[in-house]
Amino acid sequence: MTSGVMAHVGVTRAQALRAARPAEWVLRLSALALFVSACAAVPRDSPMVLLQFLSLAVVARLLRVPFDGATLDLEAAAIFPAVILTRSWALGAALAPIAVLLARLLQRKGRLKTADLDDAADLVLSYGASGFFYVSLASGASGDLALTLLYGGTVLVFFFTRVTFGAIHATSSATTRIPALVRAAAYQFFALLLLSPVVALVVILHPTHGYRGALLAFTSVALVSMALRNLARVRSRAEELKRQNRELETLREISTIFAGLSSDKEIFDRLFRTIAKSVPCKATATVSYEDDLDEPVFCGDVKIDPAAFQDWLHRHRDLESPFSQAAPAPVVSTRADRELALNDTLDYQVILPLQTPELLAGLLIAESDDPALIEPESVQLLAVLADHVAMSLRDRDLRRQMQTVNDRLQGRAETLQRILEVSNELKSHLTLDHVLTNIVRAVSSSLGFNIVLLSLYDRLEGVFERRAHVGLEAIWEELSQQKLAREEIARWFSEKYRISKSYFVSHLERTDLGTPVKEERRRRAFAAGEWHAQDLLFIPLTTGDQLIGVLQVDEPKSGQVPTLEDVQALEIFVNQAVTAIQSARAYETTRQMSVKDSLTDAFNHRYFQETLYRELTRHDRSGQPLALLMIDIDNFKTVNDRMGHPVGDIVLKGLVEEMQRTVREMDTVARYGGEEFALILPETTPEKALIVAERLRARAAARTYVTPDASPFSITISSGLATFPIDGNSKRALIERADQALYQAKRNGKNCVVTASSIREIRLA
Repeated sequence: MTSGVMAHVGVTRAQALRAARPAEWVLRLSALALFVSACAAVPRDSPMVLLQFLSLAVVARLLRVPFDGATLDLEAAAIFPAVILTRSWALGAALAPIAVLLARLLQRKGRLKTADLDDAADLVLSYGASGFFYVSLASGASGDLALTLLYGGTVLVFFFTRVTFGAIHATSSATTRIPALVRAAAYQFFALLLLSPVVALVVILHPTHGYRGALLAFTSVALVSMALRNLARVRSRAEELKRQNRELETLREISTIFAGLSSDKEIFDRLFRTIAKSVPCKATATVSYEDDLDEPVFCGDVKIDPAAFQDWLHRHRDLESPFSQAAPAPVVSTRADRELALNDTLDYQVILPLQTPELLAGLLIAESDDPALIEPESVQLLAVLADHVAMSLRDRDLRRQMQTVNDRLQGRAETLQRILEVSNELKSHLTLDHVLTNIVRAVSSSLGFNIVLLSLYDRLEGVFERRAHVGLEAIWEELSQQKLAREEIARWFSEKYRISKSYFVSHLERTDLGTPVKEERRRRAFAAGEWHAQDLLFIPLTTGDQLIGVLQVDEPKSGQVPTLEDVQALEIFVNQAVTAIQSARAYETTRQMSVKDSLTDAFNHRYFQETLYRELTRHDRSGQPLALLMIDIDNFKTVNDRMGHPVGDIVLKGLVEEMQRTVREMDTVARYGGEEFALILPETTPEKALIVAERLRARAAARTYVTPDASPFSITISSGLATFPIDGNSKRALIERADQALYQAKRNGKNCVVTASSIREIRLA
């Protein structure tokens, strides 16, 4: 599907905010008022005590535990003792939000989010209510039993207050389910119970032993945090194993379904029943782009008119390229957001691309009346299943094709098989970035290295550019920006380090590490043994005597220094990789030539038409403006007639250079024909587009050219500006309006910019 169709839609954020805004603003304002009152009422006779409990609360907040989709807060171990010891409700309401915000600032290096402020507001109200409850009744309670019961009541007040505020916040998410809220509340209550002994210890030890006693008792919080984290880790692993087992079982069933030669209807009916076992799915529509002109197969409770579905599908297929640069993301929608509904009574929908590494094989739409369908876990599982279905569809289509070939030309089966393999290889390595990524991934997975780095050599600059990797995610952004001088790597390309056609440098030989080099160590540098962190292994990428790059591997999965056979296997693979890189470069060069004007380096007319159609479709869905500028060089025929076509060519190239310097990277500069050019400005209002047009007009007029007799001259341009959707809601209409504005600019004396809207205003007048 197109990028717009496959973009993540989800629940409309504005609707969620409108539903939650009144209650949440009441909470925020109430919390602010209570916090100000609490700060004013905090006892100031013992500032060190306040700082002590504040520091303990910050530490406890940092020890909070993510648990089964919820977060278990531990700051109560410091806040409740402070309230009990000081008999001040204001202390809890003031310390808790300050501790939370300080902890967040420490974790996020000084950055806060709205959710952090809401959390602090909830704590102000929760600790304020529970603290007030305790302080109000503490004076009348006597004896350990009464105080214990009072503390228990205080915990319940705090718990129910937090649950209430959590339910209010949950209204901002249309996908939040009641069982998840109940589960999170139960876990939080469990955490409060675990903290109760810690609270008791702090209350007992602080009056006699001061901060040291409280700190000693507070170490139990770390033990509680550790225990909860271990429990959370065990539960997470168990759930992950359960999910993986369910996923593997479903994948096995899908493989079995597509392995047979049943009809499409029977295959997709069985697929629907298999998916329904894993996620709450009530209806599906499946389309294979290689079968029967995109004929969909409906399963389950589907009520859509097939003709309407076909119309929707074909409208979006018009923009589809058979080769996708990246797998589109699933679309998650609810009733109000759906562009297409298989069944109007089913509120939740997921649209998934059936994407293979080579092409977009089809489309799968699933709907249900259960919101669990659009939960992240379900969507992730559906995405995995969709990938497997795509590969199965592709495999089934290939098997069908091969069966047909075998039936018709049995004697040439081996030759045709080879042609098919080569064709698939070309399809999966159309771009250089894909080629390089596939190379490093294959080396890592097939040849057994945790870290693989591929760098290409730029002969003009004499540097290596790092282009693809595996295992360097943490530092890749910085690493990829750095270029290495040729000497940095080539210094290791010495005969003393040569192994076959590669170069292995043992840490025993690294003079740059200050290691003394001895001939005895050189001789045993490549002997079998454990791989050292400072060992280096380079495999040059060459064609003939020309160096085109280098492959560097590290951290063998075996933990051992690669053998000679391992290195030779790498070299065989690298030889194939060099061919793939050259093919990808040739493809990219050819592709650039097919969409660029050979004279000016602007995009050609065909690319302009395709880009404008694609941008209009995207902006039609997003509602954002788009501007189109048609530009013509004034009196260009005179330039050609008087000064010659070579000078005219220089003027054309000079104008394109000025256009490319004026616009953004996202804008499109195209040669429309002859001396006429077009400029597509996405996400640009009429006012901003007019500024760009005037700036370009001024730059064009300011540029100086030279005649054959060395006389300087300059040119002017006329421009017509039209904006989508104000001036036209289709590609044809927008071009016509921009062309009309350009014509009017010529009539107005040239060297000016005319907008389509100004022409309309004149006509209306």
